[in-house]
Amino acid sequence: MMFAQLLPPLLRGAEITAQITLASTLLGALFAGIIAIDPVREFFDLAVLAGGQWFVALLCVAIGLGIAGAVWQLPYVQRLELPEGEELGPDDGPEPTHTPTTSDGV
Repeated sequence: MMFAQLLPPLLRGAEITAQITLASTLLGALFAGIIAIDPVREFFDLAVLAGGQWFVALLCVAIGLGIAGAVWQLPYVQRLELPEGEELGPDDGPEPTHTPTTSDGV
């Protein structure tokens, strides 16, 4: 059974992206709030990062997300999402999750 079939219908498509983004934001804020407490920071022997260290850390995150996005386009990974017995066609690939429109609805 495919992983996508196990997800409830509300968690598919654009909704799951929004929920993951919200969860990541909340977890990041929670982590930042926790390490702002001196006793917690001392207990776990954490150090406050300088500006250059934050830049390198976020650059590594961006590179990792870029690699993950590129790997997701590989046919092998795309075949993992297909139902059993189906093959990947030459024009198959990721499709847009929404249709952009202008303010006048065109």
